[in-house]
Amino acid sequence: MDTRERLLATLNFEPLDRPLCWEFGYWYPTLVRWYQEGLPRHVGIDEHSDDDATVFGEALGIDWRNPSREYDAHHTLGFDEYMYRIPINNLFCPVFESRLLEDHADWYKVSDQDGQIVKISKHNGSRHFVDTCVKNRDDYGRVKAERLRPNLKDRLPGGWEEIKTKLKHRTFPLMYGGMQGFFNQSRRLLGFERLMLAFGTDPELIKAIADDTAELLIALYDPLLAELPGDYAMISEDMAYKNGCFVSPATFREFFMPAYKKLTGFYRDHGIRHIIVDCDGDVMGLIPLLIEGGVTGLHPFEVTGRNDIVEVRRRYPRFQILGGIGKKIVAQGTAAIDVELARLVPPLKATGGWIPFIDHTVPPEVSWPNFCYYRKRLLELWHDSPSANT
Repeated sequence: MDTRERLLATLNFEPLDRPLCWEFGYWYPTLVRWYQEGLPRHVGIDEHSDDDATVFGEALGIDWRNPSREYDAHHTLGFDEYMYRIPINNLFCPVFESRLLEDHADWYKVSDQDGQIVKISKHNGSRHFVDTCVKNRDDYGRVKAERLRPNLKDRLPGGWEEIKTKLKHRTFPLMYGGMQGFFNQSRRLLGFERLMLAFGTDPELIKAIADDTAELLIALYDPLLAELPGDYAMISEDMAYKNGCFVSPATFREFFMPAYKKLTGFYRDHGIRHIIVDCDGDVMGLIPLLIEGGVTGLHPFEVTGRNDIVEVRRRYPRFQILGGIGKKIVAQGTAAIDVELARLVPPLKATGGWIPFIDHTVPPEVSWPNFCYYRKRLLELWHDSPSANT
């Protein structure tokens, strides 16, 4: 099987020769540590990255917006090809001008390409969001008219015809979507606090943002899907934290369910059967709402968010699970890794529909020897465990 075939077999709950070898991503300091512990340096990483920078793994893949990918662990451990996200700008076009607003001894403040004002630590790169580009309905109307238009030609990359030919003859999976979600876009535009207030003070604005987001993606992707079919779609949300979802089921149904059904219905009509949501935090209460909205799977299933993928599989037998292996458990060493993988691998291999990887970006607490052991032990247990068809 090539990578594309193995991904589709996984999402279709079909038998596999082995699991798809992917990871979600890595913190920059993690890779710095690993080079010191024996990771061969062939390509290396950007020496000027912030300490909180994310270096993409295979599941986050080749992305138009973030070119920072991890190559050395990928090649050393023989991972599968990267996911490739359809390389068009599906967000602001034109982007906002990035500007330095203030520069102090310990931090600086910028206005970034999403129109957000962000305070960034010079010590560790941590980001604190100060303000956003939309404060009211008039602001949103202006941003929509100027930067959220379906001007596909302006959003395509250079050399598009050559890229398109490559994508038609791929052995790697092609994903549509990403970046955009319905809660996610509302929060990007309004900021978290203003969004929470707007559910009560201006509900029609949030509904308009959600519907406009779906309409923009449909307008951009409709001509592309006609000639370049995709393998799966991604909706980026992050609408939960470690104690649960930021909105109630009733709020989700009122404000976001219509947009979900519109977009997932569009994808299905265009041949994309697999629709994954990217959401951190405790997603257990969110899953039934996503299923109702036409979603088929989720990643990365953070263990610190009280997600147990064995329990997810018991409750939702055909829901696709990507991730779910606790980063803190892998950091503890071989004994903890053995116990956790012995708990996860046999039942999830037997049912299928699982791409095993660490439950978000790998932090620097995970050593290179422990990471290598976890990947080795995962494959050993997979081959020793029975499948649903044996």
